[in-house]
Amino acid sequence: MHLNPLRVAATAALCGGIVTLGLVPTQAALADPDPTVVNVPCSTSSLVADMTSPPNNTVLNLAPGCTYWLTTSGLPTVMRQLTINGHGAWIKRSSAVDTPSFSIFVVGCTTGDLILKDVNVADGGGNGISHGGAVDVTNGSASIYGGTFRGNTAPTGGAIANYGTLAVAGATFTDNSAQYGGAIYSEGTIKSATLDHDTFSHNYASELGGAVDNNDKMTVTDSLFRDNSAANEGGAVYNENDLTIKHSQFGMNSATWGGGIYNEATAAVDRSLITTNQATDGGGGIYNENGAVDVTLTGDVINSNVPDQCEPLNTMAGCTG
Repeated sequence: MHLNPLRVAATAALCGGIVTLGLVPTQAALADPDPTVVNVPCSTSSLVADMTSPPNNTVLNLAPGCTYWLTTSGLPTVMRQLTINGHGAWIKRSSAVDTPSFSIFVVGCTTGDLILKDVNVADGGGNGISHGGAVDVTNGSASIYGGTFRGNTAPTGGAIANYGTLAVAGATFTDNSAQYGGAIYSEGTIKSATLDHDTFSHNYASELGGAVDNNDKMTVTDSLFRDNSAANEGGAVYNENDLTIKHSQFGMNSATWGGGIYNEATAAVDRSLITTNQATDGGGGIYNENGAVDVTLTGDVINSNVPDQCEPLNTMAGCTG
């Protein structure tokens, strides 16, 4: 579950010598100019053209109600600050049988900063890619506000794979699938991910994290996880690093272990509702692999999970039976 070094090198080469060598850009390069605003007609070729080497701080306004179909490849790699105002438009990978696999968006440089507002993304990915069917943050950052991510697939991060910095607010993830992280997979060392007021439903992982697989520092606030599933561990969320959950709801999620949440690192859950989740073997609400010291529960309601609320049994203060 780590980046392909050949892909990293190839993508970094696109960023130019400064980024590839890790040198500090000049102050002029860092200056944030007034935005370049472009109204994109309902034309996929126009969208591709407008995303090809745009000036830094470009804002693209998509045509309201349009569907931009991608048939041969994903959109150009994001290497600068780029904002896309979707106005409810969809960007979809074609469902034709001869359509190749590709991520719809790729953020490929430390200077890459993708901002999506009310953009709907569907059917990205496929078996021929490694990460992020809809959005692959190989480097840099992505901020997503609103929009629906539906039917995206990848081995890691069905909708989004994050190896940089990720913020998602008010988005909906449904029917996405992966081996790890049916909707979102996030991995990093000093960077982070935040999920705020998001909805995850009917996402699936064939291994870990039906909705979310966190191997990063992640905060989840005021979000809903319902009817997600994983074949092995973490029906809604699988945590491998540092996870904070606040004011969120988990219901009707399922897995073999940890129907709601599976934790193998450090997790703090605050005033959240974890109910009616199911695990085949144990930890219907929460399963904590390393013992009670790694999970802190504060004011949570954990009940009506099957076959029990938390495992190991009676070892997490605030969760019994």
